[in-house]
Amino acid sequence: MTPREKPGSPAGAQSHSSERVDSTPVLTRHKLGTGGVDSDPTTSPSSAASILDLHGFSALDSSFLDRALSALPWLAAALSILLVPIDYDPMFISGLIAVGIASLLIRKLFDEVGDVLQQLWDRQLVLVPSAESPPAARLQGEARLSNLRWPQIWPEVRVHQELRARYKAFVERLQASLNSRLSWLAGLDLAVLMAMTFTYRYASYLHIKTGPVALVSGLPVLYSYIAEHRAWVELGIEIPQILVAFLLGLFLWRLIVLAYGFHRLGDLFDINVQSQHPDQCGGLKPVGSLCLLVAAVIAVPAIYVGIWIIFSQDPASHYHGWVGFYSALWALFAIGTLMFLVPVYGIHRSMVRRRAQLQGPLDQFSVRVNELVQTLLSSAEGASPEQLEELSKQVSQLQVVYGATGRIPVWPVDRGILQRFGTAQLIPLLTVTNLAPVAAQRVQQWLRV
Repeated sequence: MTPREKPGSPAGAQSHSSERVDSTPVLTRHKLGTGGVDSDPTTSPSSAASILDLHGFSALDSSFLDRALSALPWLAAALSILLVPIDYDPMFISGLIAVGIASLLIRKLFDEVGDVLQQLWDRQLVLVPSAESPPAARLQGEARLSNLRWPQIWPEVRVHQELRARYKAFVERLQASLNSRLSWLAGLDLAVLMAMTFTYRYASYLHIKTGPVALVSGLPVLYSYIAEHRAWVELGIEIPQILVAFLLGLFLWRLIVLAYGFHRLGDLFDINVQSQHPDQCGGLKPVGSLCLLVAAVIAVPAIYVGIWIIFSQDPASHYHGWVGFYSALWALFAIGTLMFLVPVYGIHRSMVRRRAQLQGPLDQFSVRVNELVQTLLSSAEGASPEQLEELSKQVSQLQVVYGATGRIPVWPVDRGILQRFGTAQLIPLLTVTNLAPVAAQRVQQWLRV
């Protein structure tokens, strides 16, 4: 099974190799309707000679990873159904459900990345930054997040001054970074964290401390203990969980790259904000929805951990010992928040620059409206009714045009996206601030009374 082809993709755009998929974006010659607009061909999308066909874009260039991601939700669902009748550990079953939900969201995210990149191009939303951009607008906000720019990363994109070449280089660089072998480090990190949970569980039997270093150094002790007591069933349960954690780490790397990549998009391009676009985000709502989807993936384990912290406050609870281990929930909460805010803010800065570029003509427009109004008032007595009617018509037309173009969106998200993001972060936030655990503890005390 190769990464999913998007509808309408040309035949042969993807090679069905058993190991890797050739998913390099394809250039298709296609004239754009310019409508006779005279603009700089190196910076304006309306005069570009061709468009990019990104149907071959893939966040997973490995057919094995693509197959594994598609199978994870089904495996999680099947195991959950099999384990419920035998009253298996609820924490384990709920963890399977969380893995299944996260896998479905990751599948949806990876399937939509190419579509969003295609929409940015098809809607003519990206521009090569103009040398005439107001310096204040270009510098605004860059000092605040200068540590996120890292100009030494992806320098091959910035050297292109022609729009099609720059966007093509950006997409290729993004795809290469998504499939970098550095993702193995993220996989190993999550695999080690999963293995540490087993050391934590047996810490009292192994007589080791529960600090991070002690848990890692206790892994050899744990597996010696398993071999000595021939607890092969336990080992058979633990190893698959470690392998799944490794796979999820590979996917986590791609989430981080996507968040940083769209942040870089705001540095490498100016955004051609479309003030009249029906999504009320300047045409950029697909980017905001994609950022929300990235944050939602991280919210799944955060909600899982938060719920178990809430329901494990009672010292008599079988799971009370896990409360300390899961106290690192704040890290998941912070990562999920950054996964949303970093790309959104990067695009926002580019939209602010574009608004500053458009504000000058709009100001001149308002001056023209004011001049016509003054002329209308001063000539109210001496002018003929036809002249007054013509002036009044011009003023009305200019006011309508100014009212339609005067509001320039500067955020790629709307209220609905923000509400969904806040809802996803509610349980982790209440748990991190200790409000939910305290409330749950008081409810349990009240129920005992």
